[in-house]
Amino acid sequence: LGIVTATSFSGALSGTATTATNLADAANITTGTLSNDRLPATITKNLTGNVTGNVTGNVTGNVTGNLTGTASTATAAATAYGISGSPTLSGITSVSTSNLTVNGNAYPTAGPLSSRNKLINGNFDVWQRGTSFTSTVSGTSDYTADRWKAGGGTSTTVSRQSFTLGQTDVPGEPTYYAQWALTNNSQNYEFQQRIEDVRTLAGKQATISFYARRTTGTVTVGVRTVQYFGTGGSPSSSVIVSAGAPSLTSSWQKFTYTVDIASISGKTLGSDNNHSLWVGFQISDTNTGTIEIAQFQLEEGSVATPFEHRSYGDELARCRRYYYKIQAKASNTSGFFANAHNRSATSALGVTQFPVELRTTPTALEQSGTASDYTVNHGNNQTACSSVPAWFEADTFAARTNFTTAGSLTTGQGSILRSASTNAYLAWSAEL
Repeated sequence: LGIVTATSFSGALSGTATTATNLADAANITTGTLSNDRLPATITKNLTGNVTGNVTGNVTGNVTGNLTGTASTATAAATAYGISGSPTLSGITSVSTSNLTVNGNAYPTAGPLSSRNKLINGNFDVWQRGTSFTSTVSGTSDYTADRWKAGGGTSTTVSRQSFTLGQTDVPGEPTYYAQWALTNNSQNYEFQQRIEDVRTLAGKQATISFYARRTTGTVTVGVRTVQYFGTGGSPSSSVIVSAGAPSLTSSWQKFTYTVDIASISGKTLGSDNNHSLWVGFQISDTNTGTIEIAQFQLEEGSVATPFEHRSYGDELARCRRYYYKIQAKASNTSGFFANAHNRSATSALGVTQFPVELRTTPTALEQSGTASDYTVNHGNNQTACSSVPAWFEADTFAARTNFTTAGSLTTGQGSILRSASTNAYLAWSAEL
C-alpha cells in the first residue's frame, strides 16, 4: 500500500484506489480499461475518446461529438435524442433533426420561419367579391373567396361560413371557413388556388395541410398539385402530382400530405406570364355532398407546422395584387371611386390608384351593371349617370374610368366619381 505518483500510465490499472485523488489528476491514461467501480467520485482532467455507459451527475465544460441516448437533465446537449425537465441550453450553434417539436408543435426543418405558407388567404378571411357563389355554366371556373377558384360544372356553390366563437375543433380561433356544396356532380370539379410563378417550390419537397369535413352526402376528393407552364408560344405540358385522398367524416380533421414538387429543369414557360403552381382538391367520383375546408397551408419541407396566421391587413394586401374592389358600404355616400375632371358636359374621367401594384395590367372593369348606382359630384351638384361606368385605360398602378351623364357637367371642372347606391362597386382583376 502507498501512493504512486506518476504523470503517465500504460497498461491496465488494477486494485482499488479507495482514497486516492491522484488517479483523477493523472495527466494521461493512454491505454487500458477503468471499470465503473474503479473511477473516483470526481474527475477534473479532460477526457479524450469515447465514454460508454451512463453518466450520473453534471458534465461541466464542452462536449465535442455526439450525445446519444437521453440526457434528462442536461444543460448542453445539441444532438441528444431526448431532453426532458427544464434544462437550459446554451452555446448551441446548430441543431440537426428531421422533426423538431417545441411545446407539442412541429416547427419547420426547411425553408423560412415566417411567410411559410405559400397560399394566400388560406384562412378564408378575405371575400372581396362576395360571400356566396354558384356556378351555372358547365366547364367554367370562377373565383370565390379571394385567390380560391372553384367550378368545373353546374350546381356547385361556394360560400363563407362562420365558426362558433370558442370552438376547439380547428385551433387558433379562425373566423371563417369555406363550404363547397355539390348538388349535381359529373366529376372533375375543382377547388384550388393558383400560386403565381411555377418556380414555386420546384424540385423541393413540400407539405400540404388543411382541416376538412363532409357534412352531407358521400362525395370524395383527391388532393393534388399542378405545375402549369402558362399560355403563349410553346409551353411545356402541365405536371400533375396526386398527393392523396382524405377520408372525410362529419367531424373536423386535420389532413397532411407530403409531395415532391418536380424539377422544372428543361421546361419551357409560356410567353403570357401566367405560369403558376396549382394546389387544391379535385372531385374523384360522381357523388354529391357538402365539403367544408379551413386553414389550408402549403409549405416547404416534410413537416406540417401549425397554421401560419397573418393579420387581416396583411392578407388583404396580398389578395389585392390579384383583385382590387371598391365597394359602397352602409350609406350611399361611402363609395368614392375616383377624383376626376369633366371632359365635356356628359363625360367625367377619373383616376383610381391601386393600393398595391397588380400582378399584370387589367383589361376590363367590373361594375354593378346598373347606371343609377353611380353619380358624379361636381361643384355643389350631383348628377346621376346615364350609363354604367366604362373602362378607359389602366396599367399595374392605376386605372382611368369614364362616368357618363345626360348633361349638366361643366367642361374642365373637377369632379368626384362616386356611388349612388350600396350596390355600387368598381373592381379590376389581375388573376391567374
